[in-house]
Amino acid sequence: CNEDAAVRLYYDNVVQLETTANGIKTPNHPYVLLGIDASQDVSNATSHTIDWVETTDRGGDFDTSNERFTAPVAGDYLICLSIQYTVNVNQLHTGILKNNGGPAASFDPWVNFGDGIRAGCTSAIITLAVNDYITLQTYHSTTTSKSLETNRTKATIRFLG
Repeated sequence: CNEDAAVRLYYDNVVQLETTANGIKTPNHPYVLLGIDASQDVSNATSHTIDWVETTDRGGDFDTSNERFTAPVAGDYLICLSIQYTVNVNQLHTGILKNNGGPAASFDPWVNFGDGIRAGCTSAIITLAVNDYITLQTYHSTTTSKSLETNRTKATIRFLG
């Protein structure tokens, strides 16, 4: 404890919780904020792994070479994915894939938002073991390639505990 300053809680000589002027900081809890900085073409009827740009990556857990978030610690993670195309598409899907499959036996990683729309959002709490990974994808069925909207296609991955 520091008088009129931060209070830090340690476990095994590593800071786990710290007070700041703005509240509480949990330095070892993964947090990733992703976006795209250029439109991306998504082929008709083909799963497309989004080419992300890291806006914030607190722990360095997102790898832009393979577009994967790899869990550094076991626990529950909140994954939020927001997809927007530049025009209306049919069968707009968002996909949260764990280790290239469904997050659980009863969880379909694909959400279909329907036809004649531009955007869809998916959020899920998924339990990850150390080194499990998440990829975020989209899909549409609109005859020809369509583009993702820059500044409106985003994702967050947050460790819950």
